[in-house]
Amino acid sequence: MYEHTEPESVARIARRIDGRVADSTDRTDDLAALRDERRARPPERDGELPAAVEAEGFVELDDGLVERRGHAPMLVSWRTGVSLSGVRHGNDVVRSRYRDDGSRVELAAELAERLREGRDTVVVGEPGSGKSTLCKRVAADWHAAGDPVFYRASGTGDAFASVVELRRHLTRCEGHVLVVVEDVVDPGARRAVDLRREFAGDDRVTFLFDAREREWRDAAARDDAPERATLEEYAMPSLSVADCERLLERAEADAGTALGLDARALYDAVRDAEGGDVGAFYVAVHRVARLADPLSVADPEATTTLSASVRDTFERLRSRSRTAMDVAVLANVLNVCGIPVAPSLVYAVGDEELVTEAVDVLAGAALFPASAAPGLDAPPETVHEAWSYAFLDHVVERLGRRGRARPSRGSSGRCSGSRPRPTGGRRPASGRRPTRSSTVSTTTRRGGRPSSSSGSSTNSVTGRGSPRS
Repeated sequence: MYEHTEPESVARIARRIDGRVADSTDRTDDLAALRDERRARPPERDGELPAAVEAEGFVELDDGLVERRGHAPMLVSWRTGVSLSGVRHGNDVVRSRYRDDGSRVELAAELAERLREGRDTVVVGEPGSGKSTLCKRVAADWHAAGDPVFYRASGTGDAFASVVELRRHLTRCEGHVLVVVEDVVDPGARRAVDLRREFAGDDRVTFLFDAREREWRDAAARDDAPERATLEEYAMPSLSVADCERLLERAEADAGTALGLDARALYDAVRDAEGGDVGAFYVAVHRVARLADPLSVADPEATTTLSASVRDTFERLRSRSRTAMDVAVLANVLNVCGIPVAPSLVYAVGDEELVTEAVDVLAGAALFPASAAPGLDAPPETVHEAWSYAFLDHVVERLGRRGRARPSRGSSGRCSGSRPRPTGGRRPASGRRPTRSSTVSTTTRRGGRPSSSSGSSTNSVTGRGSPRS
């Protein structure tokens, strides 16, 4: 991560990797064969979603699936991104806008009305504007009405290529089918536009996409495909005082106490501090969630604004070690790229105790306790990517571009294209979530250091034992 990385450190890590490889058995071909077998296997029951389509990130909404994926507490999910299960349990905030005639309408209701009329739509907006949460709300309501919903969250599964298989499956479904694809400009998702073309003129299947506004505009400029012109755009509205009122009402009800902040003051503070619409809704959400968090209220030193949270986290990391900063940069780069924060990645950075110190600093700022149903094992909840972008921008600003670089735009699908840089700070939506029993901080500690008689310590960055050097 440093351009001037110490050769000794690189050599030490290389030796560790070589040792792990030498002690392991190469199962690449075996796993590839299993994947091919899974893709080629026909559905076990009529009406079951093809395995190849599932492997490429699509899920068919059903009550059992939504519950198994679990959801974080409301105030945590506001900062990490509200899941489908969280939306179903009402963790999202109802947003509305003014129509041209002066009447006010809820965004989800207005969007669903368009879709029911068969008007394929792409929701466009800046990072942190609430696009994905709005899509999840529409999908949850559509499913509750008894119609089929097929959902592909951003950053999940292999690149979508099974257009024929999914088209065949959709034609056999009953009812008005809704297909939702987040981040449709992403290389791993863009063939959803080809799928839509297969249903041109068919009012039984309707498509809902979302995309970051700048990436959508850039893609449209590069691609003259006529089907883009037939997609209706739905622009996410700017933060409003009414949004702030609902945020405060929900947070105060959840916390059981008044927060001592009115909607107009919140609106003005966010607009003045962050300057502009980019990420303003998420910035407001972050501030209210921090203010309503019982731990934050109990700690007079706790920061509530997003920018202050970023600065505070940076200074705490910098006061510890260079390794701590490396861990934080890696975790946030992984987050904006849609890659789970796995133990093999985090603990490869350096000494385990120094890595654990960094994880403790990130707890409650960028990493959060697990939220999945019991029995599932996966990386932790991570903060919304807008926070990670703000943190990485702050690192570059403070340490200089030679010390840190923004993640490569080509390093993953989520980093491809020309992403806008928000001034204010979809967890990547992984198919598996961490267990509810795990915690963010190290669970076996003695005197501020990790301790374990079995040669490993359990940490919720992974929910697993961290490797020893």
